Amino acid sequence: MLHMLAAFAEHEREMISQRTKATIEPACARGARLGNPRWQEAPEKARAAVSYVPVLPVVSGLMAALSLKSASLQDIATHLNDLCISAA
Repeated sequence: MLHMLAAFAEHEREMISQRTKATIEPACARGARLGNPRWQEAPEKARAAVSYVPVLPVVSGLMAALSLKSASLQDIATHLNDLCISAA
């Protein structure tokens, strides 16, 4: 049974590949360019989207104190949420 499922999966993978190629070839013949037209901008946008927000000393001290009391990570997160301290 497992061998049959693997054979069907392999067949479906081949069919997907053929459909994809059949779609791409006419587009390339018309002169369409595939991919991100502004790929040079992508790394800069990615760096701008991810910004590091340092943890305030008061918050890290509170987290350390709760951790010393054997609080779980979920308990610490719940306590911080109750204090309206959201994640960065």
